[in-house]
Amino acid sequence: MAKNELRQDPLSKDWVIIAGNRKNRPKDVCDPHKKTPTPYFKCPFCPGEEDKNIEIFRIENKPNQWVIRSILNKNPYFEVPSEEKTGIVVKNDLFPSFTPVGHAEVLIETPYHYKDLVFMEKEEIEKVFEAYYLRYCDLIKDWQEVIIFKNHGYMAGQSLLHPHSQITAIKEKSPEMKEEEISFLEYYYNHNRCLLCDLSKIEKLKNKRMVMINEHFIAICPWASKKPYEVMIIPLRHFSSFADITKEEIKSLALIFQEILRKIFVGLGNPSYNFYFRSFQAEKPFYKKFKNRHFYAKIVPHISIPGGFEASTEAFVNAVTPEEATEFLKSVDLRKYNFPKMYNFYKKYPDADIQKIIEKGTV
Repeated sequence: MAKNELRQDPLSKDWVIIAGNRKNRPKDVCDPHKKTPTPYFKCPFCPGEEDKNIEIFRIENKPNQWVIRSILNKNPYFEVPSEEKTGIVVKNDLFPSFTPVGHAEVLIETPYHYKDLVFMEKEEIEKVFEAYYLRYCDLIKDWQEVIIFKNHGYMAGQSLLHPHSQITAIKEKSPEMKEEEISFLEYYYNHNRCLLCDLSKIEKLKNKRMVMINEHFIAICPWASKKPYEVMIIPLRHFSSFADITKEEIKSLALIFQEILRKIFVGLGNPSYNFYFRSFQAEKPFYKKFKNRHFYAKIVPHISIPGGFEASTEAFVNAVTPEEATEFLKSVDLRKYNFPKMYNFYKKYPDADIQKIIEKGTV
């Protein structure tokens, strides 16, 4: 059997990546509820360990002094493209599978081991989002879908503490993207307008689920949020691909992201979360006429554990209404907190209780 396989469930027809080599990846993030001591090992993402990884991309502030770098993922979900690894392998009618082919890399956001996005200075986080943009533009030339995402915390699947994001590229669109494209097309067919353009205008007008807004983006808790405190970030200008974003919009996106992550950090006590960008291919001539798809990003905190109903139905149960979540996030006053001071305490005492870390940064 290949290290990674894409298998289809014969009953639900869902496809699942079986990634056998992922279990061997290094870890220094442990379940906080089990009080397992953090294992000691030399961080492969810290300066001085550059020769341990295959570098693809870097941003430097001085010659040979990187501030951001991207490396090949040593434990990817996908196999490296080759002629032998393409095409479906049907073992029989009940067990169809084939090798998932794609590209996977890790974007190391900073040389500093404890400096997560919430602690970064304005210029630092803007550079991270500029790096996302540059990597996306490079990869989308050769792949159908490029997914930029981040796992933060044990419940979100983070394995290494050093701040990093992941970028994957696949040759066929994911089922989720295909479903969303159909929704965009159906809405345009029925209303002759973009679904997210309309949604953002209505949410701004009603102001019931709008967490914040800046010159270029609106952040809302979605009407049918799957998870408590889920936030969706939508550009006010219509564009479908991350490749079409402007420099000013990149800065605005970075800052609204950081503000929301800081509210989640201090308001919810640094929970695990995932975030991802949903970027569609650059508009083709047919789509340019209709302008039916719209770039967006989501931040999904994990403060609840799915139960049997979710497992059996794949329907989500959210015990916090989006309206309540919005009011709570809006009520978190970031002016009360000094994040550089918080960071200095955290890097000195990384195993301190999170509330103690937040307390040390309270103005």
